[in-house]
Amino acid sequence: MTEFEIIEYIIKEIETLGYSTIVLPLDRPYTNVKRKFVTYPEQTRPFGIAHELIHVKYKDKCGQSLCDTTCSYEKRANKEAILYLWELFESTGGTLNNFSIFISVTGCPEKLAKIVILKSKTTNWSREEVQSQVYKYLTKTDLEPENWNLYEIMAICNIDHKWEHLVKKIIKEYYFINYQPDKVG
Repeated sequence: MTEFEIIEYIIKEIETLGYSTIVLPLDRPYTNVKRKFVTYPEQTRPFGIAHELIHVKYKDKCGQSLCDTTCSYEKRANKEAILYLWELFESTGGTLNNFSIFISVTGCPEKLAKIVILKSKTTNWSREEVQSQVYKYLTKTDLEPENWNLYEIMAICNIDHKWEHLVKKIIKEYYFINYQPDKVG
């Protein structure tokens, strides 16, 4: 989808929730309690509109100011807007390999998007499940050990970053068991 198509799609979704769209020359989109969605297409990015969609879905009230980033529903709107846009991106064939395209098209803040998306992809494994997932991956991969990348393996296996040291240890053990020419046994 193009940026314009994404914007149109989100605006239609906002309108199906009972909001009408008003176009005014503003620097960012916003919604208000009068069920109005205000936008200025020349400066609006999909992230800003998706952020407002989340406010509409939760029926959030206005913040203390137009840029109130300290309140919990602003943080929630940012996070869920990223996940909403990511789901849309994936539904059209996008993958983590195309992350820079996702950022470019949607206007999501890159660091926050990376954290939110990668966190959404991780699974809360136990120690044994982590080992099982890494072994399964290493057994099936066509990559040579010198091309193994700890962070890629963790992403592919959906393993949370808190297990980084364990995964590194598992990879070393697997390598020693399966690739050392002079192993005893």
